[in-house]
Amino acid sequence: EKKLRTILPSTMNLDELRDIAILMHKIMSIDIVQSLWIVYRKYGVEKIQSKRPINESDTKIWPKEVSSLMGQLKNDNIIDESSCLVFVNQCLQELYNKKENYRRELNVKTSRLSGYNRSIEYTIEKFVQQVLQSLHIEINEHIATVQYHYTDIIFQQTYFAQNPNANQIQLMKHICKLKYSQEMTKCEVKLLKEKISLHLISHRFEHESIIKLSWIKSIRESRTRQELYKQYKNVAEQARSNMMIAYMECAEGQKQQYQKHYDVAMKELHDIQKMHPSNQQLTETMWNLIQKR
Repeated sequence: EKKLRTILPSTMNLDELRDIAILMHKIMSIDIVQSLWIVYRKYGVEKIQSKRPINESDTKIWPKEVSSLMGQLKNDNIIDESSCLVFVNQCLQELYNKKENYRRELNVKTSRLSGYNRSIEYTIEKFVQQVLQSLHIEINEHIATVQYHYTDIIFQQTYFAQNPNANQIQLMKHICKLKYSQEMTKCEVKLLKEKISLHLISHRFEHESIIKLSWIKSIRESRTRQELYKQYKNVAEQARSNMMIAYMECAEGQKQQYQKHYDVAMKELHDIQKMHPSNQQLTETMWNLIQKR
């Protein structure tokens, strides 16, 4: 409420503005969640346009999250392509219906509010978007994970179509495991950077919160109180900054470690191609697939 009051006209009814903000929050939240379910459906029924295209990518493979949710919500022992499509379409329709209901309710409230205009609407929208940044980051992470797993399944199908022997299968699984760890740590570092940035923006050190501390309030001399306030604020900000740097250094170190493991494994694999007997080598197609992966 305090944040709404600081960004909107003081003459307007705060309860009505809060109700409008809540409805906008619900609508935008559904939009964000819908984007994930649209990806679920796309990856289940359409040909995927990957950044690194792999042949034979027309196979229909539903994300495991869909079948998992179906098992939890429907207790259905038969989970096939048709039932997955029906389930996802039902979920998308439910989300759409909820969003439309919220839109109608929002239109009624805004039409009845005296003084409400596009400028006020834009201000509330920007405020709600900022609040939802964390959810947006989380959903984007899920979407990236779904895409990675889908591409990995297609890769393995294409690889097994080359009739690899046991040794060639073991090599592929080892490389895929290292590649997965490398990609996941890259995503985690990116996600951590976004979350830290969001946290710093949304959790600023406010004068009001510090000045309320009892030991600062007990100081009567205003100049001394202000000086201590500045010192406390600087120390607190530096401590938080050091903590964030430590988080990032830890994540970056882990990312570099997995990158190194992957690079070493690829070099060893390259050496195998040159030095080992033919039955321990990968075919040219297999080698190309692994390099693209």
